[in-house]
Amino acid sequence: MTTPFARCLGADPYYFSMMDTIILPARFCERLAPALAVPYRQTFETLRAGDCPMALERLAHLEAAAGGADAGLCAATGALAHTLAGNPAGAAAALTRALAASPDCAEYHHLAGVLALRRRAVAAAMAHFQDAVRLDPTLGPAWAAMALLFTLDGQWAAVEPPARRALALGCELGAHLVAYGLLFSTLFEDRPVTSPFLLPPSGTIPAAAMERLLARLPAVTGSWPGAEPGPILFVACDGVYLIEHALALLWSLEETAGECAVHLHLFNPRADDLPRLAAVAAALRRVRISHTTETVDVLRFGSAAVYYSCARFCRLAQFVRATGRSALMLDADSLFRKPPDQLPGWGRTDLDLALFENPGAPPWEQILAWGVYAAATPQGLAFLDRVGFFVGQNLIARKGLWFLDQIALFLAHRSLSAGLRIQNWDSRCFDLGHGDQSLVWTVTRNKNQDSRYNDYKRALCQRHERGMAAVAPG
Repeated sequence: MTTPFARCLGADPYYFSMMDTIILPARFCERLAPALAVPYRQTFETLRAGDCPMALERLAHLEAAAGGADAGLCAATGALAHTLAGNPAGAAAALTRALAASPDCAEYHHLAGVLALRRRAVAAAMAHFQDAVRLDPTLGPAWAAMALLFTLDGQWAAVEPPARRALALGCELGAHLVAYGLLFSTLFEDRPVTSPFLLPPSGTIPAAAMERLLARLPAVTGSWPGAEPGPILFVACDGVYLIEHALALLWSLEETAGECAVHLHLFNPRADDLPRLAAVAAALRRVRISHTTETVDVLRFGSAAVYYSCARFCRLAQFVRATGRSALMLDADSLFRKPPDQLPGWGRTDLDLALFENPGAPPWEQILAWGVYAAATPQGLAFLDRVGFFVGQNLIARKGLWFLDQIALFLAHRSLSAGLRIQNWDSRCFDLGHGDQSLVWTVTRNKNQDSRYNDYKRALCQRHERGMAAVAPG
């Protein structure tokens, strides 16, 4: 088993949750004898309502009363009920009975593959998925599951056939991971013409091409800051994230940093966002704030989250080129624990790029987007242009998917890193574990659950909001 897949198996159940919803086809119920069909349907509704113990009790009686394939259906449904009840041993036993009753049922083999994945039995899962598509070549979820296994295991050459079968059958199970598998299989096999994404031209992105792309995105209002000395922090967020996260980021800088500058790029600001930002800026003593905005109909480009996460790299490229300043782009939900000038590479003139590499992860997570530092050097600008062009053209073509920003970073790093002077950051710089010696605390999920991160954030907000209230007029 390769490192990326071992990581996914050990740490991130998200990759498997997309394969866990298995609804046995209605055609099985249509074949049931009338005396069995009605109680089975009632039992299945009990299971869907979440009453697993009652469903299991009824299924046991039905399985004992049925015979042949009907008993197999009851046993397979029992395997689902045991899974929902958190009983993997019971699920495995029930599925063994289902396969014994109907060894040629493709859906049962697919279900067996899913349950094997939940047990982290990768080889057994692949064998069941292969049996499923052999028995029923039209079973799209099984083809998609095979593609996901190959994708997560980094077997790029093997991804394409099952992925294309799944997509041709209209299967959306794990569609974005299937698309990533197609992308990397075509790139690593030097066949980018068949990639599901639009890829940038090789070499330097022509300035005219970048200008044409930016002209097709929404207009930026406001102004970039002046070409002052020193790096600047670049934070992009929408109005909700401004209030929920970015203001706490500004307050964390106020308490930890010396003099520093922040540029905020706001997507779709709400009516009160700019006055609120102006009030916060007036209360800060160490942090200088500039801002730009854009108003975007996200339905033109896909989902809001995908547009915001990707378009910020287009704006970062514009920003660095317009100001001639090095910039650290941060996720808005970051919190500083120490001054930004303690980040390795901050302000150095002999660097083009600083970033956080995660080489043991799948390609779309190897270069993480939560913190990227780019210098206004020819090489740094070439990197930003390549990232911005890739995400921009795919947004315009409505091919944006989650992780597209990190895919762009990976591809730019892969194609340009030999000519880049790069500073690699470690987990102390951007820390998900929220250690005392970390420079920046960041999160990827559970932003609002109790944790050291949220305790710190809550205290920041309370202190500074009280201070603003004390000086507010009237």
